Amino acid sequence: MRRFVLSILLMAFGTGGNSGEAPRPLLHAGARITATPVRLDPADPRRTRIGPLTFLGGWQLTSTDRAFGGWSAMIGRAGRLLLVSDGGGVFGLAAAGGRLADARVGDLPAGPGSGYLKAERDSEAMAVDPATGTIWVAFEQQHGIWRYAPGPGGGPGQATGMVPIRPRRPWPENGGVEAMTRLADGRFLLFAEGGLTQSGGRDALLYPGDPVTGVPPLGFSYRPAPGHRVTDVAQLPDGRILILERRVSWPMTALIAIADPATIRAGGTLRSRVIARLAPPLISDNYEALAITREGDSTILWVASDDNHLPVQRSLLLRFRWDAGAR
Repeated sequence: MRRFVLSILLMAFGTGGNSGEAPRPLLHAGARITATPVRLDPADPRRTRIGPLTFLGGWQLTSTDRAFGGWSAMIGRAGRLLLVSDGGGVFGLAAAGGRLADARVGDLPAGPGSGYLKAERDSEAMAVDPATGTIWVAFEQQHGIWRYAPGPGGGPGQATGMVPIRPRRPWPENGGVEAMTRLADGRFLLFAEGGLTQSGGRDALLYPGDPVTGVPPLGFSYRPAPGHRVTDVAQLPDGRILILERRVSWPMTALIAIADPATIRAGGTLRSRVIARLAPPLISDNYEALAITREGDSTILWVASDDNHLPVQRSLLLRFRWDAGAR
């Protein structure tokens, strides 16, 4: 399989200087990013179907920059993908038609604290307004949401506001928001890793509009599949949502569930149905990011993994077509 190298530009995301105790690693311009094609089933190149998804292609992304990786959230807009890492790094690239090009790396221009410590920029969830390009990022350990004006290359520009997240019950430091999406009607849907309910669900929030304006959310719960945690969420053109869930065990596996946000009720539990599984013999890793884009009449799903900067894991980017007739 043929490898190709993406050209890199340093995005004007605010890659300022570092100082202080245990500074977090920053992405740098000039690093080579290589995209190596991968198969859905390494042992069977003919296999391209899982549930209502058709595999269109996939890549393992590697770089000479040791800060590259850790991708925990992803959005798609205007033919580009934007990924954010759990250390505040940002990676954008053109991806229309399955051709990867025009890669840009950088750093969130602002966020909680000084930004020198990784825990201050534990960005785990991201949403976008497709009309304006405004971006929202949720920070898991800091329990807050920051809003950014659109910047160069579709990345986050100047910060325009922030709001703390006030859950119904206290969340552990490392158990905040893991998934977020802006619904087509302007509401915001968030899923937490912590906040275990008496029914065995996890806390979730539905904001009636931009969270940064201070509007109070509706609280409900979501029960992932046994042994799984929600890692990302995105909305289909028909209004339903796809929820990416990961099992934290080795080998790491993931599933995609479908749910209808119209059924969300205050204090209730959102129900879902599993439609696809990414488990051996299929290519498996720590899948944490999900985005949905449109290409002509086709709905495209993108799934990315967080390698945790470990040599035994990979930064994978997978591309699927959604079967429009799926229920």
